[in-house]
Amino acid sequence: MKKERIITILFIALLTMRFTIPFAYSQNNKFDQFNLPDYEKEAENFSYLLSIDNDPGKRKEYYYSRASAYYNMKKYSEALDDINKAIEIDPRDGRYYSLRGYCYNSMDMYQAAIISLTRAMEFGYVSYDNFYNRAQSYFRLGNYQKALADVEQALKMNPDDHQSLYLRGSVYYMQSEPNKAINDLNRAIEIAPSDRLDRLYILRGASYIQRSRFQQALADINKAMEYNPAEASYLELRAEMYEFMERISLRRSVRDEYLRRARRDYAAAEDLRKVNME
Repeated sequence: MKKERIITILFIALLTMRFTIPFAYSQNNKFDQFNLPDYEKEAENFSYLLSIDNDPGKRKEYYYSRASAYYNMKKYSEALDDINKAIEIDPRDGRYYSLRGYCYNSMDMYQAAIISLTRAMEFGYVSYDNFYNRAQSYFRLGNYQKALADVEQALKMNPDDHQSLYLRGSVYYMQSEPNKAINDLNRAIEIAPSDRLDRLYILRGASYIQRSRFQQALADINKAMEYNPAEASYLELRAEMYEFMERISLRRSVRDEYLRRARRDYAAAEDLRKVNME
């Protein structure tokens, strides 16, 4: 197994991992007073207001706020329907295009997301959230230069944001600049919450592989597994690493040990998948 094979596997793992920004957490959202833990109840409240109030100036904000609740409930189609209704009433409010961009991004409609987020900023709604989410869309489309430009704007607004550091590290990784990626990931690991650390270690491990620092890559895969032991793909990833290291090792005893570990991890991954399916 070649180093490029391991890098490809890690890249696939990377593409399955992304951070999203819950819309109602935006510091620029004027309806934060409605940011209740129960988004379903919040949506019901705005549905009631829409049923009794025909004032267009109020209805556009009710649609916007109900769309925000739907977005946080991951009901992206419903959120998109509502935000489009708000745009029909007021096509020059940047907040509406911003939320529509988030919906498109979450629905993997990246080009549409870029158009909406760009329109939001054209109408004066310039925010960290918009730069970060547009950077994410550019990254998913493979436009790494534009993704880098946007995520750097996001980091100017929020220098210690682990999500942006992770995204910029991902861009550097894709541009084969592992040292820059590792620097960003080192900082992100220091400040990220524990439930995000596994993917940060996975990406740093991929960056170490680009530098041919295989033991450090293996150590990071192990750290990822500490934070997310229920992820079978990490076991398979470590097995792939063991197989690769078995092929490049010179001593027979070392090679045999790596092969034994690879077989153990493959078996453990299969058992874990069976447990997760029950």
